[in-house]
Amino acid sequence: MPDSSGDSRPNILYIMTDQQRLDTMSLYGRTACQTPCLDDFARSATRFDRAYSVCALCSPARASMLTGKYPHTHRMWNNNDMMQWATRDLPDSVELISQPLGRAGYRCGYVGKWHCGEAKVPSTYGFEGMDVPNYGNPYATREYRDYLDRTGLERPERRGLIFDGTPQRSPLAGELVGDVRASATHFLSEYALDMMRRFQEDRERTGRPWMIFLSYWLPHHPYMPPPEFFERYDPRDIELWPNFRDTLVGKPPHQKRFRESFHRALELSDDVWRELIARHFAQMTFLDSQIGRVLQGLGDAGPADSTAVLFSTDHGDMNGSHGKFHDKGSFMYEELYHIPLVVRIPGVTVPGTVREEFVSNMDLAATALDLAGVDVPEDYQARSLLPLAGGERPDWRDDIMAEYHGHRYLFSQRMVRWDSYKYVFNASSLDELYDLEADPHELRNLADDPGKQAVLREGRRRLLRWIDDTHDGLKHAATCMIGGDD
Repeated sequence: MPDSSGDSRPNILYIMTDQQRLDTMSLYGRTACQTPCLDDFARSATRFDRAYSVCALCSPARASMLTGKYPHTHRMWNNNDMMQWATRDLPDSVELISQPLGRAGYRCGYVGKWHCGEAKVPSTYGFEGMDVPNYGNPYATREYRDYLDRTGLERPERRGLIFDGTPQRSPLAGELVGDVRASATHFLSEYALDMMRRFQEDRERTGRPWMIFLSYWLPHHPYMPPPEFFERYDPRDIELWPNFRDTLVGKPPHQKRFRESFHRALELSDDVWRELIARHFAQMTFLDSQIGRVLQGLGDAGPADSTAVLFSTDHGDMNGSHGKFHDKGSFMYEELYHIPLVVRIPGVTVPGTVREEFVSNMDLAATALDLAGVDVPEDYQARSLLPLAGGERPDWRDDIMAEYHGHRYLFSQRMVRWDSYKYVFNASSLDELYDLEADPHELRNLADDPGKQAVLREGRRRLLRWIDDTHDGLKHAATCMIGGDD
């Protein structure tokens, strides 16, 4: 609806979670995880059931979600604050969506995790709000300390830690003891609600629409749910993943080496793993309640009928899948790449609509510009989801590509998904081919199956087309290594 200035463009609330598996939305009915608020939101919106992460690593994916470009284009290939080869900040030539939105009259706010730069922070790109360099720590921010001072709350404690088996003894899970209102996640929600109220009051005075990017640190491990949320789950009732005991036979050998070097949680017992999964679910349920508070606040503040809500995550989480992997790494399994993505656009979406087209989380960048009436730049590799959300049947590619450049060590991978198949090109290891209809848990690599060689060639052909279309620098290697089969 138009405001007093006659500007009918919607506000945009862009909500992003950190490392959320698709099956931690209970709407999909695959696990015991409870997410009633997100489920209700999805029923009022358009749900994209074949959404994929552009890259299962924080900085590359987040930069893509803010630029509409693949990591090999925006050049932030790895986590910007890790490894000696990492790109610390995006090139000056790369714009974030806040810049064209700002030029188009939008007021842009940023709340929460950044992980897209060290010297360049959200305010560098025209955002108001929080500036947290690199990965950041919400408890160390000035904004959080000010929040505690205003409320008289005390920072909660982490207790009952469960560690992995690496020399660093990284914590995997535990519990967050204290007033839940003092948690970082509650704080971020409060900060976003306050920003939303201020921006909406400004819109009512000036007519200026707003965009707020709300970026949570959860459900990323360590899984530290408040006790009242963990009490909703009994670890004894948790079912281990169908691929929990994957031996990785027939898989690229780097996977086993990676797991045994960096993911030594494989040494934990089944009962401990059930507790880890239960704490993961509880942490997601806690986050769900906080997202619900923000969405409720959007309605209470009045602008719900003039605000588009975009929701997704940067990538998924292994959490014990494929033989007790945790976190993420150099493997392109569905647990990491198949993600939730939901949009609700007033006057456009039909509640409860489900789309089956292949889409990417970086498509939300183009969607935000489209919503604002800003022409999507020609060099964008993302596409606006607005036509799909509105029920149209536009010409749309029947496959999708994702990429990976390494984490902890350099490793080039590309993936293409089409029909029921997934093909993975591992530049320095064995290729992979999975039939997700016959083998949804990706236990059997079919790349060497004599009966699947035509499918393998089709996957390679599709991947080479994507590499060519997106000017991927891996073109020479991929053409030499797999191009001869076409």
